Amino acid sequence: MISHSESFSTFTVSLAQSTHMLAEQFCQHHTDWQKAEQIYLNTLAVYAVDYYLKCLGYETDWQHSDSHNVVIQSLLDVADLIVKDYGKLECRAISLDTKTVYVPQEVWHDRLGYVAVAFNEALDEAEILGFFQQVAEVEVPLSQLQPLDNLSDYLYLHCCPTADQAQSDQAEPNQAQLTTDIQQCTLLGEWLKNIFSNGWRALEEQMAVWQPQFAFQFRNLHSNQQKDLSSTSVTRTKLVELGSPEHTVLMLLTLTPEPDTSAQIQIEILPTSEHPFLPTGLQLSILDEREEIVMQAKTQETNDGIRLEFTADLGNRFSIKISLDNAAITEGFLL
Repeated sequence: MISHSESFSTFTVSLAQSTHMLAEQFCQHHTDWQKAEQIYLNTLAVYAVDYYLKCLGYETDWQHSDSHNVVIQSLLDVADLIVKDYGKLECRAISLDTKTVYVPQEVWHDRLGYVAVAFNEALDEAEILGFFQQVAEVEVPLSQLQPLDNLSDYLYLHCCPTADQAQSDQAEPNQAQLTTDIQQCTLLGEWLKNIFSNGWRALEEQMAVWQPQFAFQFRNLHSNQQKDLSSTSVTRTKLVELGSPEHTVLMLLTLTPEPDTSAQIQIEILPTSEHPFLPTGLQLSILDEREEIVMQAKTQETNDGIRLEFTADLGNRFSIKISLDNAAITEGFLL
């Protein structure tokens, strides 16, 4: 077995002789042995991910992916795989003794995510370890990998546009419409394992950058509101900019697991250190997996915060939408 699989479940793929023959065919077009080796491993990585996705019932199109194009292979370090109706996944090969995944800048865009694939020394077995939603550095630590089991939920929740949405994306934007920034999916189950992503920060970490007087006042206010929470509760914060820097607010999400498989979710929107009150007319909405509003709150004059609470069950998907005038931020969650 490959040593990277200790933290969560992975998927092992046997690399048949036919797979190596395809990799060798691609390599024959290149006299530079380093380039040939790169293409060889990229081919094996794409094959492994392609096999895994087909096992899950996804339809792929490797032949029309850049990683299957001999000309593009020679120009770029690319290991993409088209997943029909979704987009491209990048399949990055790693060695047994590495602690990072190399992701060249040329593939930082136009990708749904990045899947890490490790090989044994004989190259007859590949282990798919997990995935990153996005990357912003060439060497990404393996510790930041999200569990492979969450990949299907991630694709389903955020990466499959309907035909109507696809046509809308191609249409000329209407300036009167809301400008919406769809953020990455947040996997709340990871919070209970002390794994955080997508810009969520501890409350103390956020207050450390504020002026001492405001941080003290905020700490006292928040402490009074949190008295009834369980010791197992997890709270994380994120700054949200709604159209302009002066309309930046603080979003707090508190997750409290219940004895069964449900959890209490508490969302608060609070002003930052630069502004004592939230903007008038700011709206906080909770959307279900069909993107229908199930809860909503709106600020009036001199609001110093708004809050919504609800219960979610394991496997529930929901979104938080914060809107003000012609700007809106929507972020998806999976419990």
